[in-house]
Amino acid sequence: MKRVLIVEDNPGNLRILKKMLTKKDFDCITAENGQIGVETAFAEMPDIVLMDLHMPMKNGHQAIIELRADERTKALPILLLTADIRDAAVDDALCAGCDDFVLKPIDFDELLEKMGKCLRTAG
Repeated sequence: MKRVLIVEDNPGNLRILKKMLTKKDFDCITAENGQIGVETAFAEMPDIVLMDLHMPMKNGHQAIIELRADERTKALPILLLTADIRDAAVDDALCAGCDDFVLKPIDFDELLEKMGKCLRTAG
């Protein structure tokens, strides 16, 4: 069973993602902001991270940079989740090191496809 860390500050989005992924046999752990997400990734070492972009404490862009800078998580697959369709926001996250992105509202089939691709590539 693959472990997924969902970093999302919206409780409704977090609940839906966790419910849907659990049904697909993912072991889900959660964090409600980027700071807790980074700490949880270091402590739990998930197989993949789903990272919201706009969050309090530390945004997704900052969290991705921190995860990529650490030897333990530099190769960890990270998918950005965002409603921000501005090219600059997505480009910044891709440059920071996320592997791909999924726009909100989330197309669950697209999310699963991109998660599968990232997990196959990682290992």
